[in-house]
Amino acid sequence: MKVNKLFIILLIFIIQPLVAIDKLYYYEEAQKVEKISPYLSISLYETFLNQNPPKKFRGPVLSKLFDLYIQNNKIEEFIKHVTITGLDKLRKKKAEQFKAKIAKNIGLDPVKFNTMLDLILRTDIESREELLALYQREKSVEILNYAFAIKIKMKDLDSLAYIVSELTDINPSFKIIYLIKTDSNEVLNAINNASMISDLSENQKMEILYLYGMFLRQKQKYKQSAKYFRMSASYYEDKRDYLPIGILESAKSLFLAGKKAESCDMIWNKKLLIQSESDEFLSIYCNSKQKQNLSKLKSAFQVLSERDEGLIFRKYLKITRNEDAKDEE
Repeated sequence: MKVNKLFIILLIFIIQPLVAIDKLYYYEEAQKVEKISPYLSISLYETFLNQNPPKKFRGPVLSKLFDLYIQNNKIEEFIKHVTITGLDKLRKKKAEQFKAKIAKNIGLDPVKFNTMLDLILRTDIESREELLALYQREKSVEILNYAFAIKIKMKDLDSLAYIVSELTDINPSFKIIYLIKTDSNEVLNAINNASMISDLSENQKMEILYLYGMFLRQKQKYKQSAKYFRMSASYYEDKRDYLPIGILESAKSLFLAGKKAESCDMIWNKKLLIQSESDEFLSIYCNSKQKQNLSKLKSAFQVLSERDEGLIFRKYLKITRNEDAKDEE
């Protein structure tokens, strides 16, 4: 059967705009969401980049993410971003200034800080040994903090296993974090052993209770999880008057348990330190003036629900689906 060439040409012209619109979906949604919550728009810009977008959009979106990472203090994402992205002169200068500020805050000179980042971003065995040697020379717990935070984002759990096995005197919290991330059967033993240490600092007590809360949430024991997050908050110290992180996490666990009103009561009218997308979500959900914007943020929630840390977004989307189904009855 002969196919009409004119028909094919017309079909191509009809389909091409549809494909272009589809490719730009996450970009357009990111721009809409950014007007309400710059923090939540980040996930949409990241997803857009992962969709192999048209070249003319790639540079501007990379620059946009650079700015959003700095504005929202997303340090781990910023560090990954600047190592794989070509920056213009202005942003190169801003990147160096931002890294120098971080280095100063953790007590490392800029050269050693950059060495630390280079080693953390590698995954080979030699880099693990060099990173460990750097930590042992500097004796800065911040090196381990950054190593764990960034390598968890990279899903480089082999390097964390090496660090935990080689450092016999490591803060027990680091070992517990690693075991939780690998869903190990040894989590409870590690928590019990850590809690029996007689000279734990107040901060370590907070960390262990907090991590037990994380473990219980991972096992879907939300009410118990909320309890231990609250207990961790009793050891929290912050001179900036922010709501203790344990209280905010407790509120999230209550939300997951279906206790939405109780969840919002815990954070209502409090000063929140937003450090994650789920923090931002709950701050909007529990604010009567902003709650009307939730439907406009659904595209971001959908993207975030598909990530490992997207539990609260999966719960919210399920709630809205159930509510929509009731409205249709």
